[in-house]
Amino acid sequence: MSKVLGRKIITEEGTVFPERGYTVFRIGLTKETIRSLKKLAKEQEMNPIFNQEVAQSSILVPTKNDRKRLMSSVLSPTFINTNTALRLMWKELEVTARLHNRGWHPFKLVVLRSMKGCLKQATHNDGTDQQSAIGGIIIAVQDKTFFQVNETLLELRAGEAVAFHGTTPHGGAAYAKDNVRYHCFMARTIEDIPSDEVGKYERVCDACNRGFDSYKQKKEHSCSAKKQDPEKKEKRRQLNLANKRNQRKREEEEREREENKRNRRKKRKARK
Repeated sequence: MSKVLGRKIITEEGTVFPERGYTVFRIGLTKETIRSLKKLAKEQEMNPIFNQEVAQSSILVPTKNDRKRLMSSVLSPTFINTNTALRLMWKELEVTARLHNRGWHPFKLVVLRSMKGCLKQATHNDGTDQQSAIGGIIIAVQDKTFFQVNETLLELRAGEAVAFHGTTPHGGAAYAKDNVRYHCFMARTIEDIPSDEVGKYERVCDACNRGFDSYKQKKEHSCSAKKQDPEKKEKRRQLNLANKRNQRKREEEEREREENKRNRRKKRKARK
């Protein structure tokens, strides 16, 4: 994970950013993990978000929104923790958030998709002057991922990311080819984050990660992921128990090795 480079500006709320208001860096993930993240991103269900006009009401108006800029439901903590690639990326995002503000954490990880021919998104800021300071991160999982920030068009390669302050003018770029990428907010608490884009998709199924407009819809929802074979459930339970036993065994062996090291050091000191 790279550090924040360039001449830094430390604001009153403690955020650290270069003068230009954004930082480009390479995220500490292997190529295999990046490929897994790309594959997972393409499997997510998507909903159109604002594009040519910022107003949320413009989403359903063809002249104001080409409906080619899409976003997934918010990926739930359960979904992230059960997926190795997502879990590794989340750890990197935690470090990135703290590099820019010691009190910041990542929130509301989503997949963004731009379909072939997607137009440029309207330039906007995240949050308002009345809200606490927040930031955002775009994580590229494929080459030729573009992002417009502070009147500069950035081109990211797979495995690169851009972190930006919420007050820095930014927007999605136009795309000639289909593209998927990840986005998350950085903030002290989830209450600091504006909910106009993603608030609607907070209610997600932990099994299949589908988002719902209401808790009633989520409760009535049934999916194949929930209807698991009892045999498979039992095998998974036994596997989890075996993993826990192995973990405890490794920890005990590690403690025993450390104890032996300490004893050897004591004996060497006693001989002297």
